[in-house]
Amino acid sequence: GYFAEGLVAAIAAAAGLDVAFPRLGHVIDFSVYRPGPNGTSGSKQIDLQVKSWSTGSVNPDGYFHYPLEVPAFNNLSSNEHDVRHYLVLCLVPANITHYADATHHGLQLSRAAYWLSLRDMEPDESLNPDSTKTVRVPQSHLLTPTTIRALVDGNESGACV
Repeated sequence: GYFAEGLVAAIAAAAGLDVAFPRLGHVIDFSVYRPGPNGTSGSKQIDLQVKSWSTGSVNPDGYFHYPLEVPAFNNLSSNEHDVRHYLVLCLVPANITHYADATHHGLQLSRAAYWLSLRDMEPDESLNPDSTKTVRVPQSHLLTPTTIRALVDGNESGACV
């Protein structure tokens, strides 16, 4: 999980955005926002819950079918948050020695991150909190510096590749 958070934070930094980690990150792993004047936060912000997945791959339908924990699903689903919440699914290598490759010419972080909004779904309190609910993360929702800026700006249609 820590590598996945670092991967997403690196994408945000490459986009010129700031990242803030909550003191108690039980529900949200971190917030991404446009920097404001004098180092304050700008008014545009998103909250992210980052998940790391080493066994997943895209299905023929163009989606990753990810088994999200029910408490995370119930928190992310709903349009009642003041700040937009997103799931970020990071596909990572199964072997941690393949996470990153550093040379004198650069640093390469392995695999990729994809975003999903569950805002239009309803929380389901009838589900067992110890179970999972499969969500479909589109392969077209690749997280890049351009797409994360679009998400912060509230432009989800501009956050697709």
